[in-house]
Formats: sequence, C-alpha cells, structure tokens
Amino acid sequence: MHNSEINIVVKNSLDALSFYENIFRIERIEVGDFILGQNEVTIKINELYLRLLDENPDFNMLAPQNDTYIPFWFNITVNNIEQTYNQALNLGCTKIQDVNHMPEMGIKNAMFKDPYGYTWLLHEVIEIIDYETRVELLEKQGFKRNKD
Repeated sequence: MHNSEINIVVKNSLDALSFYENIFRIERIEVGDFILGQNEVTIKINELYLRLLDENPDFNMLAPQNDTYIPFWFNITVNNIEQTYNQALNLGCTKIQDVNHMPEMGIKNAMFKDPYGYTWLLHEVIEIIDYETRVELLEKQGFKRNKD
C-alpha cells in the first residue's frame, strides 16, 4: 500500500480528533490509546491522510502556539462552505477570511485558524473552470506570467 500523510503536533491528539470531527467529515484510520504525550491518531479528510501526534517536549515535538505564524495551510474542498466555516467559527476557530464567492473562478473560499495553531483554507467548487481561463482572469487582475 502506498499513501502520503502529513503529521502535525497538537497538545492532545484525542481532543483534536473530537474537534476536527465536529468540522469535517472524518474517516478514522487509527486511534491510539496511549497516555497523553505518547498518543497519536490517523484520520482521513477527503483523500488527505493526517496524523495527529501528542505534544512531547522530550522528543522535541512541540505544538505551535496559537499566535505563531506557520507558512503552511490545509486546503480542503467541502460541499457546503458556509456550513463548514460557521461550524469552525462556532467551535472557537479564528476568522482569517470570510466566505468569498468568486463565480468567475467557479469557487467559494474561506480561511480560519484552529485553536491548535493550524490554518485551513476551505474551497467549494461551484463550476469547473479550466486552467487557461483562470490564468486569463488572473492576468486581467494584474498577475504577470513568467514567459521565459
């Protein structure tokens, strides 16, 4: 079997599992039952495998502080962006960008930061727009292509 996964450190993997299950449709792959600091959980969101590891300073596995900027985010496509986004905010996530409808690009998107310090970019696909059409739209907005 071949797959890829992203591993993230959180204060408590079981708490994070419960939290994420209240926002996303989660498939539980493995849920450990070790003591706090030694536990881990593997879940699947859409086709993304995500391993949640308990914070353990003895192994230099430190969860991000909520005020820390991490130049990385999870990009998740959902069926109902307004519902998913509002669920996240109601559970204590911090708004980064409200739902933004971009009909010319065929999508809606929104961003939030969860209490564990991680950023999530939600997408809802309204209509499939081909790559070249999207590029043309971006060029009209001032984006420049590298034509070397």
